[in-house]
Amino acid sequence: MDFQNALNDKQFPIVLELSPVREPQNEENKRKIKEIIDVSGITAISITESPMGVSAMPPEELGSFIKNSSNLEVILHLSCKGRNRTQIKSRLESYYRKGLTNLLVVTGDYPKDSKPVFDLDSVQVLDLIACLEQKNCGLNNKTISLFAGAVCSPLHPLQELQRQKLDLKIQAGARFIVTQVGYDFARLKLFKERFDKKKYDVPVLGNIFIPNLKLIDRIFRGEIPGCTISKGLYNFLSSSSSENILKVYAWMMNEMRKMGFVGIHLGGPLVQNHQNLKKLLEYFQQLQKYPEEDFYRSIFYSDDENSNYKIFPTTSFLEKTHYQLSSIAHKVLFNGGNKRTRILKKLSFMEHTVKAALYGCKDCGECTLPDSAFLCPQSGCAKQLLNGPCGGTREGGWCEVYPTRLCFWVRVALRNPEFKIKFTPPKQWGNIKGSWDTL
Repeated sequence: MDFQNALNDKQFPIVLELSPVREPQNEENKRKIKEIIDVSGITAISITESPMGVSAMPPEELGSFIKNSSNLEVILHLSCKGRNRTQIKSRLESYYRKGLTNLLVVTGDYPKDSKPVFDLDSVQVLDLIACLEQKNCGLNNKTISLFAGAVCSPLHPLQELQRQKLDLKIQAGARFIVTQVGYDFARLKLFKERFDKKKYDVPVLGNIFIPNLKLIDRIFRGEIPGCTISKGLYNFLSSSSSENILKVYAWMMNEMRKMGFVGIHLGGPLVQNHQNLKKLLEYFQQLQKYPEEDFYRSIFYSDDENSNYKIFPTTSFLEKTHYQLSSIAHKVLFNGGNKRTRILKKLSFMEHTVKAALYGCKDCGECTLPDSAFLCPQSGCAKQLLNGPCGGTREGGWCEVYPTRLCFWVRVALRNPEFKIKFTPPKQWGNIKGSWDTL
């Protein structure tokens, strides 16, 4: 059964995440990959693209190898961090022609050394994929069909904006959702209950990432964007054997199944070994034999202060005043009829000077200031995202890339508590005129 049918037929598919190896055709690597994909109980293989912004082999090479050497479905991650829209479109066409039609669209971690691109965000890529299914958008007017999913973070500090962004992703064409890594099951349960109330006709897979001790330390210190771990769970995992760690993650899988998740997206260093993977799946099938379940529940439903995000409840007087004055000026100048817009056109030579001083304007030519509480995403957001926050926001609302700054979208929400995300299409970089000049 293919991945799409497994989701729709309530088969509780288990998707295993792998990272591309340097030489998948190497005999030793082929043997290791074959051992992993031959483990019974796996429905599909999900292949990452440069996780944590570190250079790696492209996912399609490993994807083609697995597709040609097994009966498993392949899901390729498509990240926005390193390509412009032309390259993304070409990559989508290439995937389709190779028969690699399952995708997980992510914004992507900020690159470590290279210059980031982020020409499109994840919402815009999903919209592009929907467009490619129409004749007037594909290469040579030919349509392509892709089964694309998206990610949502149940532990993000801005839950309301995350829900709004999830709405945009589903409206743009996301066919399935994978939760971002998180170990606070009270929040996961709340996310699932709210999702079910929306009555989306989109399946959700719970994400379980099984780190080694080195990664557990990094997550606890807040070094992995978008991931947190409670002090109680950190202490338990740090002092446990590999076997006990696998048992506790098997309990997590079962708990997600009871919450109503349709399947599991499974990753992490400990399950890159076929023996560990086999043990985990065996534990998952035999959970009724474990008397430790109550103990596990006390860890994952902990009220430990380290398990919850803390948001800045207020913003500064200066920020509030800046927003209020900008909002008033915008209404007066842009909603005043033709006479006022003609005046602005004559003053357009001053636009960049004024907006650079007040908003850090980058002169993109397609100003979206009113859509983000009069803060400029081109200068204020490290990834220049137009459709809401990424999943990498740190505990307390700090930016993934610049930990001493508040996330751009946290600032937006604090400046305007009534803010709602609306879909913003990609910028047309060929438009070099100022916004006032195009009134």
